Amino acid sequence: MSKLRNKIIHDSKLNPFNDNFDINYIKSVVSELEDNEESHKLFPFLLLADDFNSLFQSTFNQLKKIIIESNLNYNELIEFIISSSNRHYLLLHKTSSTTKHELNFQDFFKRTIESIDKSIGKIDARAALETEIDNINTLINYLKYFEGELKPSHEIENDTLRVDSIIKLMLSTNYYNVIRFSHEDALFNNGYIEYIKDSNTIHYKYDNVNELFLGKIGYFRLNRNVSAHFFILKEHLDNYSDVRSLISKNYEGKNQTKRIKKTKITQGLVEFELASGLDTNEFYNFLFLDVQLRTYYDFIYNVIMPNAEGLTLKDCLILFNMTQSIFNNVVTFNNVEDDSVMRIKEFGKFPSKINSNNLKFYLKSRTKYSAKQINYFLNLLVNKKDQRLNFWSYPFLEKNGFYYVPLLSFLSPLIFVLSDKWLEDSGFDLEERGSYFEKNIKENFTEALKNKKYDFIIPNISKYTLSDGKFEEIDLIMNLKNVVVIAEVKCIKYSLTPRDEFNALKRLREGARQINRKTEFIVNNSEKFKKEIGDISGKKIIKIVLTNFPSYSGYIFEDVPIVDYYLIESYIKSGKISSYKLVSENGKITENKLRAEEKFYDNEDEFCNNFESFVFKPGYIEKCRDYFEFKANKLSVENDAYNIYLDSVEFKTV
Repeated sequence: MSKLRNKIIHDSKLNPFNDNFDINYIKSVVSELEDNEESHKLFPFLLLADDFNSLFQSTFNQLKKIIIESNLNYNELIEFIISSSNRHYLLLHKTSSTTKHELNFQDFFKRTIESIDKSIGKIDARAALETEIDNINTLINYLKYFEGELKPSHEIENDTLRVDSIIKLMLSTNYYNVIRFSHEDALFNNGYIEYIKDSNTIHYKYDNVNELFLGKIGYFRLNRNVSAHFFILKEHLDNYSDVRSLISKNYEGKNQTKRIKKTKITQGLVEFELASGLDTNEFYNFLFLDVQLRTYYDFIYNVIMPNAEGLTLKDCLILFNMTQSIFNNVVTFNNVEDDSVMRIKEFGKFPSKINSNNLKFYLKSRTKYSAKQINYFLNLLVNKKDQRLNFWSYPFLEKNGFYYVPLLSFLSPLIFVLSDKWLEDSGFDLEERGSYFEKNIKENFTEALKNKKYDFIIPNISKYTLSDGKFEEIDLIMNLKNVVVIAEVKCIKYSLTPRDEFNALKRLREGARQINRKTEFIVNNSEKFKKEIGDISGKKIIKIVLTNFPSYSGYIFEDVPIVDYYLIESYIKSGKISSYKLVSENGKITENKLRAEEKFYDNEDEFCNNFESFVFKPGYIEKCRDYFEFKANKLSVENDAYNIYLDSVEFKTV
């Protein structure tokens, strides 16, 4: 990364979406710019910064005006903003249910809706809904500045004005967030601005379009891998007779034989009654969450987290699923016939909060966890008072004895974002996770190669020390029949924001530099370590960075390919990738048919000879590329000062 890009990213005075923005400081930076290609490419970020800051200022001035004139107090604004979002979630849930469909996973990514602004056209339905949570995050973070200023509200004759204020707050925030996110994404991910003054056009572009494709393919593969595991499991469960013992086994005996009898909504407050028995739908929901974490975090799933009152990641998932069940019951069985909102109190038809003590009682009644463990878990879900609120990371807001809950980020969570937070807040950092990941890789690859009866040596040691004390720590060496694979293992977190992506890629780049250095050390001293690693003379050396998520597989840094564990495991273990057609009816899989299959090799020599081409350009990833297309999306609305476009890669629509 260039010094200038690094400065623009990290210097808050250059950030147009920051209170520290300083136009005079920008002018001084511009006056000292070097005359080179990078400065010319990044100059529009500085040239247009004042205009973007005007958007920042005008957005929050507009929000302030709406808030002050809303005739709603601080707590009401929070509750009704969340209720409004939950109303949208319930409407979507009502219209999206089907009885029979073919489960082509890529179709999920093709769903589009019409934009409010006809000049923009159709937009990604999933992204549009997710943006609403981003808007809530922005609004409630801003509302904190008014907590002590807003007067008690009172009903007015034309109460639709108060309803309109909630709608206006969401709409005003939406456009700002779209522009800010696009700006940050280009800045953090080696993008630039093409500015055409004559047509007032701002176009966010990227140096490496291939990486845009790889990022989308990685996200698609992550979800497809999870779904494939779940559908296989569900087909097995549909034919399983003793559901009671199966539930007890998967919950490891930590559940009580109780279920939710019914729920009701009273002015936004969710209440419940319990009864004896088991809830099969709840269990299936748990299995879907369970499959997700087992797919990518199996190596630490049952490890007790350092500071978590003896809880594991699985324990947290059991408690999370049971907490979800209350709101899933609300969504499924509390049908709001008239979902219109003409008066502010009508937002009370939609769920927004639950009593915190009642929720603790509920979890104590339904599980065998201690009060301490339940309190610890619930604290993992609650936004921290000294941090910026983010419902994707912490789905609850605690206030006045209630948990306020946006349904989208709680019932359709980014579970890897949540699990990363649970691990992080419990003192389980990336380095410690990496140690478990490395051990798991060695064990699984050893077992797979033994089963194939292939020649291999995978040393159990990681530290290689010379007689003079010099050493290198090498995570994985696989000495195969004809090649040697040397890997740097890097655990990364699931990326939620452009900054998260930047940090993940920074970590992977560092891994590439490390493996180049470590490989040179091993090759130069191979005779000294012959006892540990075997004879590697004359064999081709293949260097890789091996990571836990597929988000960046296909990237190449420092001539080193980035590959995910799931991809390498499929190469070693099965030697093929299969594509299936699945059809479900009323929740049951009625057809499961093999569509296509790709074999990577037929024998041990091909296994070795094809390994390098597989990691540098995986054929499966290249096939996934056909699902996507490169587009320039319009971001600005009619009558804007600028025509703003963003280059992106999206699923092809039919």
